[in-house]
Amino acid sequence: NPELLNFLTDELIRCNYSVRHLSRLILSSRTFSRAAVEDVQSHGLDAAAMFAGYPLRRMSAEVLYDALSDVTQVMGQNKDETSDTSYEMRATARALVPTGSGFLATFGKPNRLLACECERSDSVSLGQSLVLVNGADMREKLGSSHNRLTTLLNESHDLRASLEQLYLATLTRLPQPLEITAMTEYVSQATDKRLAMEDVLWALLNSQEFALIR
Repeated sequence: NPELLNFLTDELIRCNYSVRHLSRLILSSRTFSRAAVEDVQSHGLDAAAMFAGYPLRRMSAEVLYDALSDVTQVMGQNKDETSDTSYEMRATARALVPTGSGFLATFGKPNRLLACECERSDSVSLGQSLVLVNGADMREKLGSSHNRLTTLLNESHDLRASLEQLYLATLTRLPQPLEITAMTEYVSQATDKRLAMEDVLWALLNSQEFALIR
């Protein structure tokens, strides 16, 4: 887009080569904030190249882990190598490189051997699906006695309102009529309401709608 590149060039010169100013201009534009497009080849045109929107993409390893922590309200533990203690910390703030086959390594967080973002892997694998389905981190967050489900069950006796809160926290939208009907029926018929609510939250966290940036 020659016109756009010329405009950005002039703007960069005008602001005395301030990268921060140019970044703010781009990130706050309507073009940048457009929703993702599932079909990047729309009507014979490359929608991504024409700035119709981003192609669908998955959250990076650290962002996905923090999203799980935010939804469940259970933060991850970061080991202090100088002692035997651990403390809560967001994945995006961890300086340590991933070790073994943990959550962050499985989802592509690099070992920081290169000073290049190209070191990060965005490939999709079966292992990633298994981690979300039945990984140790997922089980810990869903089964914690101090997570969001415990708060909802203790503070609200309205099942529909609790389910709506889960949808808002996970997918940032209210459930559709068919969804709320199915979920309400499932939880109401369960002998253990807590486990049923864990199943609902597990299903939401494993949906493509949660993991993909739209």
